[in-house]
Amino acid sequence: MLELILEPLSLSFMQRALMLGILLGILCAIVGSYMIVQKMGMLAHAISHSVMAGLPIAYVVGV
Repeated sequence: MLELILEPLSLSFMQRALMLGILLGILCAIVGSYMIVQKMGMLAHAISHSVMAGLPIAYVVGV
């Protein structure tokens, strides 16, 4: 069972994806905490909504 879980990690792109995911998780936690401490919660909410609108547009354009 453990082999089934660890086998994809032998691929280099999966290792990079895991490392980037961990780094992104840490970065988002730090930035999110900073925004809450600075009382910029509404700005974070607005940024998340603008990203949600940009994703389908980027997909249609082919970026």
